[in-house]
Parts: sequence; C-alpha cells; structure tokens
Amino acid sequence: MKELKGELLVIIPFKDRWDLTSACLRSLHEQIIPSGLSIRVILVDNGSVSMETAQGIKSASEFYPHLKIESLIADYPFNFSKLNNDAFKKFCSKANEWVLFLNNDVSLNDKTIIARMVSCLQSVPEAGAVGCTLLYPNRRIQHIFAAPGVKIIAAHPLKGTPYSENLAWFSKSARPVAAITGAVMMLRARDFEAAGMFDEKLPTLGQDIVLSCVVSEKLSKFNVAIHSGDVIHHESPTKESHFSQEELSHAYRQHEVRLIAALLYSNVFSRWCEQPIYGPQPEPRYPVYFVT
Repeated sequence: MKELKGELLVIIPFKDRWDLTSACLRSLHEQIIPSGLSIRVILVDNGSVSMETAQGIKSASEFYPHLKIESLIADYPFNFSKLNNDAFKKFCSKANEWVLFLNNDVSLNDKTIIARMVSCLQSVPEAGAVGCTLLYPNRRIQHIFAAPGVKIIAAHPLKGTPYSENLAWFSKSARPVAAITGAVMMLRARDFEAAGMFDEKLPTLGQDIVLSCVVSEKLSKFNVAIHSGDVIHHESPTKESHFSQEELSHAYRQHEVRLIAALLYSNVFSRWCEQPIYGPQPEPRYPVYFVT
C-alpha cells in the first residue's frame, strides 16, 4: 500500500443509543492506520436526552485520544444532509484531505477498511465517492452498491443474499459503481465541496444517491465500492421505510436525469425491481405517482 499522509475527518451523526455510537468508535479505534494518516472524529449530537449519552460523549476523548474527538450540538429536527453539512463546514480544515460520513450504527470490524478507502482516493485521481460492502448482523448483504432511480430513489442489488466471498461480484477487491450509500461514504474534502455537499432539501432520503450522481456528472469521476466481508450495518433487514412525498418530488424534479441516466447502471435494467433484471423498452417511469 502506498504511504498515506494527511488527516481524515470522520463525521458521525447520532441521537442517543450510545451503545451503537460506542461500538462504532471502538471499531474506529481498532483500525490499522498507517503512521502518516491521522483521524479526527466529530460527533454530531442531534438532540440526545439520555444521561448515558452525555457521559459517553464526555469520556470518549479520554478513551480514544488518538481519534481527536470533538462534538457538535445540533438542536434541530433530524436532517441527515444538514447534520453532515454543518459539521463539515464548522470543522473541516486545510489539514483534512478526506472526509468520511459514517452512520453510528456501523461497526468497522474489517480493521483495514479505512486505510484501503483512503488509499483508493489517494492513488486513483478519477475516484469520487468510495464505499464498501455492508452486511446485516446476520451476515446477509445489505449493500454492495446503490442503483440510482430504481425502486423509489435507489435499490440495493443482492440485498438480503447470504454473504459469501465466493460470489462473482467479490472476485475483484474494488469496482466502479453508480452510487454509494451514505452509511459509509468517503470523499476528498474538496470534491464534497465542489459537488455542493448534501442536498438539505432531502433530509431523510436519497441525499447520498444524489451526491454520488453529482460527483459522476459534475466532477466526471466514478464512484467505487470496496469489497469487505466484515463491515456490519446494524439496520434491521425488516425495517419499514417511510417516504416523504415532498422529498421524493424534490428529488425527481431536481435530479431525475441524474438518477435515471446514472453511469454504470444500464437503462436496460428495470427500474421497478430491486435485482438487476431486463425490463421492457421503453419502460414506464417509476415512481410516477410520487412526482408532483
């Protein structure tokens, strides 16, 4: 691996559930980091009320001094885009060459994943947003990449499939893909700014997919999914999704062409199915009933 030099800014939004945030920080602490790479963590507290959380934030920097932990109180209604944008604008400095957006319910049990993601951005100038394989706690696949404009905003091909390193997709350590999920998303700090950051009119959905598409279109870069068999996303496989019609309408009014014509996910595949299957041509737009 090429020598890595610089500082990675890690932004972790959360609200209570300190058990998850603590496990996330512990997995960061256990990463194998080359000597030239340092990490600075920003905990974005979006209205926590638990005493356990307050105590956890206070003691985190003592437990993990090399992570250089700081916190930001974000006392406003949940808006994933604004939480990350505000932390980036307040804390990103010239020393931060890269930024990692990380959900607090992710455990980076693969101890080399951070170094490999940074190495990709450092060694491949054409790389835009970089993500990795995410598994549910039962070791079924949650995310290998995102397919823009499929099933509402984006679909996750192979979602729910039992993980096996023998799957053909994993025969390569990294692949160019159409989009990356915001649960684990790393970019060059300058690219995140140049792409306009996250769309704050998308507080609960799709901002990561839109950003991926903007990076591809506006910056002429490709997104990358890195293979890992041990990054766990503690999201439930049976989680119910609640979609805001206002957000969906905005996403398709402002970004429909980007979503439907995203590079690296062919239009011959149906937009109505989570898995890549051939669809009729031309295929009716999906989801037309959400767009106002």
